[in-house]
Amino acid sequence: MSSNSGVPSRKPRDPSSRSGDALAGPADSARPANPWPRLLAFGAFVLASLFIAGLCFASFANTPDREIRVRHNEYEEGLPRFLPVTSFGYDERNRTFGAYLGVPEDNSPTVALFSKDPASGCNVIWEPLTANGERRGIYVDPCSDARYDFNGVALHDGATSDLHRFEVRREETGYVVSFEELILGACRNGATEDCSPAGEELRIPVPKGTLPSSFGE
Repeated sequence: MSSNSGVPSRKPRDPSSRSGDALAGPADSARPANPWPRLLAFGAFVLASLFIAGLCFASFANTPDREIRVRHNEYEEGLPRFLPVTSFGYDERNRTFGAYLGVPEDNSPTVALFSKDPASGCNVIWEPLTANGERRGIYVDPCSDARYDFNGVALHDGATSDLHRFEVRREETGYVVSFEELILGACRNGATEDCSPAGEELRIPVPKGTLPSSFGE
């Protein structure tokens, strides 16, 4: 009987060499690791980044412009230029609040007046033809008898303060009105609250986003 010498004998396989077989022991270290955990971790990181970016964008979108630039060819000296700011809200007549940039014809300081009357809460209107002594032009409050001159100084009896204002600075190309702080108008007729005492300049921060309805009153 032949011994099948022409057929090579099969050598028993070492169990420890069975790599990649879940029933035969640990996986071969040379075999690539499962990529799914890393992919899932990367996906979670991307989603978290997008979420944070969305929050930042939403916060920025709800923040009003903190300053407005007006070029020299965008205003006329002696004629206030109204700058509406939608996030400031609106008065009872649905007129948007903002600031009046007043560049004088002489060397007196430029002003940026808050358009909200500090007593009535209504938007004041610039009337260029209304007489004010030897000059023409005053701010009129349609909700009361309040009147103010070009610089926001109260002209009517019983006024508790002048108009509030914002910081304004001149640059080479124009003026910049900053809405970071509100400078309270000077106190009048013995008033001591929500106004600047004589010789002082009180400032309050302007909230970001939509202003409270009572802000500036």
